[in-house]
Amino acid sequence: MHMVSFPDDFAQGRAHYPFTYIYIHRFESNSETDIENKDKDILTTLYIDANLNIRGAEVFFTEDDTNILSKETSKEIITKLTNSLVELQNEYEELLKKYNKLLQK
Repeated sequence: MHMVSFPDDFAQGRAHYPFTYIYIHRFESNSETDIENKDKDILTTLYIDANLNIRGAEVFFTEDDTNILSKETSKEIITKLTNSLVELQNEYEELLKKYNKLLQK
């Protein structure tokens, strides 16, 4: 059971209804019977109508070989790539300055 809330205008302007809303989250349970699923990623698809009523849902536990990244993992990868790009851009600018100085000589 999950509490899901949407902004008031979330369903406006959709091409058709119900529309899908897909998200990934972690399974949390206090039950001793669900211990094997604890902290697994869950891919949830909600089918939402124009009045923000959930008309259906599909829930899948991701497997170890699933090619879907969690939000946290995606942010981590994007941060590392962005930092690398900034470093490369700075190196490029320095090399360009040196190149231009050599051309002037």
